[in-house]
Amino acid sequence: MLQATDDLLAAKGFAGVTMEGIAARAGAAKQTAYLGRLAHVLSATDTGAVFKALIAQAQHDPVFGADFRARYLDEQRRRDRLPLERAVARGELPADLDVAAETDRLVGPLYYRVLVTDEPIGGEYTDRLAGDFLRRVVSAAPQ
Repeated sequence: MLQATDDLLAAKGFAGVTMEGIAARAGAAKQTAYLGRLAHVLSATDTGAVFKALIAQAQHDPVFGADFRARYLDEQRRRDRLPLERAVARGELPADLDVAAETDRLVGPLYYRVLVTDEPIGGEYTDRLAGDFLRRVVSAAPQ
């Protein structure tokens, strides 16, 4: 975010810098917002409670588990990848980004906390995940 701010200041001056522009240049806002919404749904809604119950059932019933993955989880993984796929298409992230692996790195910790540790997944945590993602992607990008 700081690098994006500096880049925009150099290119457009103070008058041309907006929060939306910084977020777009950093590729952070949409993914951070998505992570926040997903964290809320998983940890603080009836939908999240049902999701946890279905995951538990899938561990005990292999037929149900296969059906649940095919009917719901595969589609959820597609939705989870969408913000990164769109950012790659817009040129905001590297074209060779391993979207599936990076999505797992971003959302996997949310599912882990909800399903395994029951630790909180508030805004500070999701912001840190997004920041780690940006540092990883920016440091790996060719200069």
